[in-house]
Amino acid sequence: PALRQAQGERCRQAQTPFGLSPSQHERAGTGTNKVTHNTTARTLGLHCGMTKTPLPRVRSLNTEQIGELLEGLSTPVRIASNSPHGYPLISTLWFIYAEQKFWCITQASTLMRRNLAANPRCAFEIALQGKRHRLLRGQGDARLDLADGARVTNLMIDRYISNPNGAVAERMRAQIPTEYAVCITPRWVRAQGRL
Repeated sequence: PALRQAQGERCRQAQTPFGLSPSQHERAGTGTNKVTHNTTARTLGLHCGMTKTPLPRVRSLNTEQIGELLEGLSTPVRIASNSPHGYPLISTLWFIYAEQKFWCITQASTLMRRNLAANPRCAFEIALQGKRHRLLRGQGDARLDLADGARVTNLMIDRYISNPNGAVAERMRAQIPTEYAVCITPRWVRAQGRL
């Protein structure tokens, strides 16, 4: 009974910001704020036996639409990862879109690999050329895989390097022992900047 009474008290406090009643807010000159109330209620929802509000779904392009916009494209992707200091870091990488995912490679020593290993959430942007939109933007979750680095490196060489036996390709293959495959599963992807 004591636990239910305490939970009930927290529920009543969650109805208005800072635990004040609507009349107390009016006397204090603050008024009631629906946004603050909703945020407070969600924060305390688990203690009050409420269902946690799911994140809203963002309208996204489907796989066929994404593939159409990326067809024949050779521009890189810009990926924003979250640093331990709280500031986002932008990295520019070659990419391949396959299996409904964005694939890249990065070295073990890069800041981006460190960031994604600690926090897989990321955002990305691709400049489109000769398409009906200027940009492709999205958010997703990244997975790092050292064992898959060789396979994805060779895919990058096939796509971006004109001479697969040249010096650039050989340098890329030499880095395979410390090359990570980066697989980004998008939460949503949208085209922006209609021409």
